[in-house]
Amino acid sequence: MVRPPPWGYNRVEPDYAAAMNLIRVIAIALAIWLIIYFVRQYLARRRIQTAARRKAVKHMVRCTACGLHVPEAEAWEKQGRYYCSRAHRDQAA
Repeated sequence: MVRPPPWGYNRVEPDYAAAMNLIRVIAIALAIWLIIYFVRQYLARRRIQTAARRKAVKHMVRCTACGLHVPEAEAWEKQGRYYCSRAHRDQAA
């Protein structure tokens, strides 16, 4: 016959399952936080790039022949008037 130890036969063992659940919840919360953090960083960077691209658009001018708006750097100019193509510029008399 085996006698139980005198220091606590009915001693409660620690609940490792509860501790593992707590660690799992903390790990999931950390993963969600990291995902949100990186998505927000990506979107902020993208917003800055989009704003910079919009600022890069220069002054737009209207074609005298057809009314199309084109950047001034790409427009054809003749006698102070702007045209969207060489053909429209040559049509102007």
